[in-house]
Amino acid sequence: MSATELVYRIYIECPQQHVWTALYEPEHTFAYWGVRLTSDWGVGSPITWFYAGVTLADPDSVVVAFDPPHRLSYTWHTTTPEFATAVGMSAEMQRRLAAERRSTIRFDLEPFEGMTKVVLTQNGFAPGSAKLASLTESWPRIMSRLKSYLERGRR
Repeated sequence: MSATELVYRIYIECPQQHVWTALYEPEHTFAYWGVRLTSDWGVGSPITWFYAGVTLADPDSVVVAFDPPHRLSYTWHTTTPEFATAVGMSAEMQRRLAAERRSTIRFDLEPFEGMTKVVLTQNGFAPGSAKLASLTESWPRIMSRLKSYLERGRR
């Protein structure tokens, strides 16, 4: 990982198509992540986020790539005061995160030795990014939940 990018790899014993659908279908994302992502998934289309009782309808959070079942990419949402309150974030941290530039996340999937290899890359952070520091802690938990969710057959 560099100062402006997060890269995380995980191997999931599950067919690639199941991993793919779990990355964007709202009932799946909610089951392991607690987030419902909704979009028509056309490149350039907005994504609405629902998390912790807050709807983030950020017109700049858009689909960058949707190539089933290989690549999913989208721009990240902004950190609003409503979101910060819902997750117990301080007003100061909310202001700091909201001031940071928007990042882009990409999931690349490929078969690997009977499993699906998932490479998560999130980039576009400024050096010293508080958002990057936060996501460096969050993504391993989220991806571990995804792995457990899929390998236990909850798809």
